[in-house]
Amino acid sequence: GDWSSDVCSSDLDVPIEDCLVLEDSNTGVRGGLASGAQVVMVPDLLTPAEDIVARGVTVLADLHAVAARLQP
Repeated sequence: GDWSSDVCSSDLDVPIEDCLVLEDSNTGVRGGLASGAQVVMVPDLLTPAEDIVARGVTVLADLHAVAARLQP
């Protein structure tokens, strides 16, 4: 996995499948997915790659949209 999923699962003692990784790059999204974490892409300069779209990764416009999605 990537460092964010490692911190979540190891340092915080949270099961990886309960971790949420926010990423702005296709490479980071792939790393988060490989770790088994839940992944949301918030693109910066690059649009989601075809394989990211094909895997059904949630893509949100910005961190405000992430916060709104996380509201109960």
